[in-house]
Amino acid sequence: MMKILRILGFIVLGLVVLGGALVSYMYISTTRRINATYEVPEVADIALPTDAASLAEGQRLFLTVGCVGCHGANGGGMVMADEPAVGYVASSNLTSGSGGAANQYTRSGDWVRAIRHGVSPDGKSLLLMPAQEFVNLTDADMSKIIAYVQSLEPVDSNFEPNNLGPIVRAVFMAGEVDMLAAEVIDHETVGPWDVEVGSTVEYGEYLAVRCASCHGPALDGSLPPPPGGIQPANITPHETGIGGWTLEEFKTAIQTGTRPDGSSIDPAMPWPYYSQLTDTEVEAIYKYLQTIEPVASAE
Repeated sequence: MMKILRILGFIVLGLVVLGGALVSYMYISTTRRINATYEVPEVADIALPTDAASLAEGQRLFLTVGCVGCHGANGGGMVMADEPAVGYVASSNLTSGSGGAANQYTRSGDWVRAIRHGVSPDGKSLLLMPAQEFVNLTDADMSKIIAYVQSLEPVDSNFEPNNLGPIVRAVFMAGEVDMLAAEVIDHETVGPWDVEVGSTVEYGEYLAVRCASCHGPALDGSLPPPPGGIQPANITPHETGIGGWTLEEFKTAIQTGTRPDGSSIDPAMPWPYYSQLTDTEVEAIYKYLQTIEPVASAE
């Protein structure tokens, strides 16, 4: 009996040691990736507008592009997670207040590098900054967003340094999420799209790039929702998606959060921000979505 207990004890000890080694490797590996630096081609400054109309447009884009979702309406950032298993994650304070990114971003090119490449002035990847969704922004849109951000009132912040917990590190290591945009962006070829504003398929594709982060690469809603979140919708032209929706029904859904059947769309799909989309933008997105491959929703 004692021999069996000793054997079991050695097995348990071995499993504990192995588990500890795996956890240590996970932390070392993910920390190395987080602290890696990236060689980004020289990013030229872009001219920033100062007129009231451009700043107002920059504010609208700040909402519709999705900046507000993480950085807040005042641009001061927020604590996104603070749990032992998940870790501590705070979005950046973009203002010139204490702890703000504007104190490090001394030229417009610094902002362009962060938004288009996901790389901070120190050469490291910005954590959880979905720059891969913004790589195609035209310089016109980019300049207005940056100009608006630079006009924000200073907000002081005292966020702790980001520190990922074991669950997030495990998901990160498994490649389930792109936490470091700089790892997945081709920094040599990235650049603004040459597209004109209009109710066209081309402009709709330009705008819909950011839809993939929630609705999935095929826009079929197949990505798993975040913890406690809702399943993203299928927005392909399949009958289980939006295939039967008219332009007016699509516009109503985007701008008021109401589906054709009268049901309400959960604000987790940030339609309150998308209500700021112009009719031209909504029509362009609708036209583009009609051209993509119809995909049936998963059962």
